[in-house]
Amino acid sequence: MRQNIDREKTVTGYVATDPKTVDTQRGQLVAFRLAEPQQVFDRETGQYKDVDPIYYDVAMGREQLGKNVLASVEQGQRLSVTGRYSVEPYVNRDGEAGLNNRIWAEDVSASMQHNTVEVGPGAGAGRGRGLEAQGPENVAGDPAWQASQRPVEQHFGVEQGGPAMSGPSR
Repeated sequence: MRQNIDREKTVTGYVATDPKTVDTQRGQLVAFRLAEPQQVFDRETGQYKDVDPIYYDVAMGREQLGKNVLASVEQGQRLSVTGRYSVEPYVNRDGEAGLNNRIWAEDVSASMQHNTVEVGPGAGAGRGRGLEAQGPENVAGDPAWQASQRPVEQHFGVEQGGPAMSGPSR
C-alpha cells in the first residue's frame, strides 16, 4: 500500500549505485540509489553522531533528464533530487518489515561544493540550446534575456558602488 504519493520532496545525499537504464512495461527509465546521511544528537556526549543513512530508489522517465544523469552521475557524488516521494512498506525474506523510499525525479542537481560542475554556454548536453545560443537579436524582447545583460548588482537593487554601510566594519 503506497503512502505519501505525489508529495514533493527534495533529498540531498550521495549516489549509492551508478545510474542504469531499466526496461519496464511502460518503456525505459533511468534509476539509481541515493543515500541521505543522518545524524542524531547524543545527549550523553553532547555531540552529533552518524547513524545509518536513509536510502531512496530514484527513477526518472523524462528522456533528457535520464540522458544527462547517465552521462554525468556516478557513484559517490553528492546530489540533490527533487520529485514525487512515496513510501511502501515491505517484508523481506527473513520476515523483517521495512520501508522502501522512492522518488520519481523531476530534477537532479549536482552539488558545486562537492563536485566539479560545468555550467553555461557550450557545457555538456545543453550545447546549442537556451537563450545563450539564440543571441540577442532573437531574444531582445525577452525580459529574462534583458535581465541577464544587467550587472549582477542591479538584480538585487544595489548601486554599482555597493550598499551604504553603517556601523563598525569587520
